Amino acid sequence: MNIRPKPRRDASSFPLALIAAGVLLGTACDTNKLLQVTDPAVATPESLANPAALPTLYAGAIGDFQYAYSGNSDGNNEGIVTTTGVMTDELRNTDTFPTRIATDQRIQYPVQNGNTSDQAYANIQRARHSTMVTGAALAAVLPKDPRIAVMNSLEGASYVALGENFCGYIPFSDVVGGVTEFGDPLTSALVFAEAIKRFDSAIAVDATNNLPKVLKGRALLDNGDAAGAVSAVASVPDNFVFMVEHSDNTGRQYNPMFSLAASNGRYSVADKEGGNGLPFMSQGDPRIPFNAQGTGFDKSTPLFGDLRYPVYGSPMPLASGVEARLIEAEAFLKTGDVTNWLAKLNGLRASFPTLVVKLQPDWANQIAKSPFTARTLAPLTDPGTADGRLMLTFSERAFWLYTTGHRLGDLRRLVRQYGKAQDAVFPTGVFFKSGNYGSDVAFPVPYNEQQNPKYHPEQCDVKKP
Repeated sequence: MNIRPKPRRDASSFPLALIAAGVLLGTACDTNKLLQVTDPAVATPESLANPAALPTLYAGAIGDFQYAYSGNSDGNNEGIVTTTGVMTDELRNTDTFPTRIATDQRIQYPVQNGNTSDQAYANIQRARHSTMVTGAALAAVLPKDPRIAVMNSLEGASYVALGENFCGYIPFSDVVGGVTEFGDPLTSALVFAEAIKRFDSAIAVDATNNLPKVLKGRALLDNGDAAGAVSAVASVPDNFVFMVEHSDNTGRQYNPMFSLAASNGRYSVADKEGGNGLPFMSQGDPRIPFNAQGTGFDKSTPLFGDLRYPVYGSPMPLASGVEARLIEAEAFLKTGDVTNWLAKLNGLRASFPTLVVKLQPDWANQIAKSPFTARTLAPLTDPGTADGRLMLTFSERAFWLYTTGHRLGDLRRLVRQYGKAQDAVFPTGVFFKSGNYGSDVAFPVPYNEQQNPKYHPEQCDVKKP
């Protein structure tokens, strides 16, 4: 049996005169109301000042950190990972942008002219503020919410990114009630100390979260406290990983190692760059699968793509159990315990087939496209000298932590803590695009910070580790 629906009365079924009368009655008192509309796509500060807005604040802060740390597809808004990668031996410039070439050559422009790192600095400072505000908002309503630990951790990670990669004289200002409160510049050691405070706060909220433990170990190692770093990461399992997520939804969310490098041809996997660079390709190490992709954006430099990040949505590791074991290995080396130092490094290598898939989820589907098919790592042998062990330790760190924002901090630490000569660890000699490599080892604080009366630009030394 067919049931016919009742006729539906919509606006078209009412007499036009009644509709017109309704409009006139509704607007007779205040015709300005006709122009008042609500835009649901815009979140104003007032609309976010309530508990119901916490998920929006949280998602926004996560997005701000991703945009700042690992980066995005916008050539003018690169993140910490790509900017530090090209400054070191991880990435080779295959672009035509003068600022990118200058960063690769380690001869950056005067701050008034601008540098590739300027936007990375602005974005990571913005992420620091965003995560701080969101963490405080969560704590005010839900003081034991585990999301607070994530916000505190990412706020601390912003401090670490600034301390590892920029000159040791960094101001931290904030906006309170719409008014800028200029902050005092901090040395690198004080920046790391501030980061550690955030990680301790995160652990106090959620002691089960491994993210602040690894990040705290990283900051303590940066500050020369190897014993404290080991204590921080002791309970972190090998298979832990915290990912900076990416997506193919928008350019802001793209993985930069795919969008800027493989897709746009701006950066290539480097190999033995400047003589001191590690053999990231020629060693044939399966931790860095790559393939040849013709020439880069400059139409002349060979382009090799990093196959760990083969799509726009590939995630990027920020902290992991692998890094925890590397911290422990370095600490053993500092105390002269060669047996346990080597055991830590070889323990990771023996677990490579499972760990690398955890660290780089897209790796398994891409390894066959690389020029080698090895899926295991042979155990290391003791090089027999203190210097050989030190350089082997940092080489292992470089291969495990490739393009995750660690390498510039590691190279500076080799100079600062271990007394290595700058030209013994950074790319040096003849620069492949003409001229010679410079001697910059850090990024400058951008020109805009000179509006801060407490900041004195002459104190920012980019040649000091």
